[in-house]
Amino acid sequence: MTREAAAKLVGENLKTLYAWALSRVSKKEEAEDLAGEICLAVIENAHRLRYDDAFYGWFWQVARNTYANYLKERSKKSSISYGPESIPEPEADETPESYIIQKEEYSALYREIALLAKNHRECSVDYYFNGMSVKKISEKYSLTPESVKYYLFKTRKILKEGIAMERQFGEKSFNPTPFYLQVLYRGRLTDEYVDLFRNRKLPGQILSAAYYTPMSIGELCLELGVPTVYLEDEVKILCDYELLKKTGDKYQTQIILMDEGFSNEVWSKCEKEYKSEAAVISKGLSAKLERIRDIGFIGNRLDGDLLIWDSLVIALAEAFQRMPMPELTQQICSNNTVGFTYGICCEKNALPEIRRGAESIAITYNRGDGQQILYLLFGNNGWIKQLYIKDTASYVDRIVNEYLADPAKTKIPALSQEEMDKLTSLISAEIDGVEKLIRLCNGVCTEALRNRAPESVEVNEGTTLLASLMFIFSMIATLCEDEGLVYPEGKCPGIIAIK
Repeated sequence: MTREAAAKLVGENLKTLYAWALSRVSKKEEAEDLAGEICLAVIENAHRLRYDDAFYGWFWQVARNTYANYLKERSKKSSISYGPESIPEPEADETPESYIIQKEEYSALYREIALLAKNHRECSVDYYFNGMSVKKISEKYSLTPESVKYYLFKTRKILKEGIAMERQFGEKSFNPTPFYLQVLYRGRLTDEYVDLFRNRKLPGQILSAAYYTPMSIGELCLELGVPTVYLEDEVKILCDYELLKKTGDKYQTQIILMDEGFSNEVWSKCEKEYKSEAAVISKGLSAKLERIRDIGFIGNRLDGDLLIWDSLVIALAEAFQRMPMPELTQQICSNNTVGFTYGICCEKNALPEIRRGAESIAITYNRGDGQQILYLLFGNNGWIKQLYIKDTASYVDRIVNEYLADPAKTKIPALSQEEMDKLTSLISAEIDGVEKLIRLCNGVCTEALRNRAPESVEVNEGTTLLASLMFIFSMIATLCEDEGLVYPEGKCPGIIAIK
């Protein structure tokens, strides 16, 4: 391949490369330096690539090698030597270590054993550490004696080579990425699926590590600082749920992940380009306050800022109903539960500029007393939420019960179906404006996700809307606030409609 051709392909993949680099180093400047080094290495060594069709696999291999060299150089500059005064030597030939190495540190040997693939590790541990014969091992794992001998021979060679290597654990080994799995589903999630990510860090770290580039079990071990014996089961479960895909000996994440870099990029563009649309919505709702009061619903004399903000929430919900949402087709659990899964890889409230977070939008359910409730709530909780929100219905029931006990004391506007129809008709122009803004913001999100997601993960406007909806609502609410709407702090923003 020529340098010119390589430079062109590098340029086309620069955003993805930068995002990959940013996921591995802590600072923007370091990511830029690392991406620059990778670009230079690819272009300078392009003549080594015989087949142009193999560019992408070779490109990411160069990236990984450059990153490894980058870590080595950084380690030389900042590392502190903890070298032991003396290292005990194996005593005699009967010790397992004597089959492999005589004078190396035990820790290096154990490190390399921890990185072995399953068959190599199990055969070697049983033979050298547990004293089992080749015959017993072959019976235990349903292998031929010749296969066991091959694994033992191969393992000795792997360990000798590995002990001589300088290995670096990845940053995730001590600084895990924040990870929140989000699931939209129809049916019932199994306990295994629920517990897979609840209060557990490892599955999320595997998915975030293998997102930008496929990784083998050994590479995941080094990135996460976890031995293969503990990773293999986790990886298998993720593959069973199709959250991870295996190709050859590599694994790659199969769901959309959104990190702080994605959020910052999208917010920066939307804030810059769509203020005028938000201003029209804000001014339109504010000008209609008295006409909103005149509808005569329970709570129509509440604080004006509250009523205007609640009208915005209704506009969001009504505009959302117009969006073409894709079918939930991903088989999540073996009990025919289907849905859509995505992940968020940044801390809650990581974006202080986005002040408003959507809690619940347009959720309809039937109460035990036969009443149908449509509740619209909007809170200042940030756009990232935990996977499972408990007691949402009971929370709404409490609000409804307080209203039913004494409507005159309600803190949240309560509308009949007829009154809701009048309100949506009154603010129809603002609903149209919100719909336009949702589509514009969703287009920005789609482009940003396409530049980041693995090629095997489908990214279109439908899947983006599923993944980014609460984020988009939060951006629109913040834009409207910036353009004049006043958030009713402490006044229970939200609205209920009762049939």
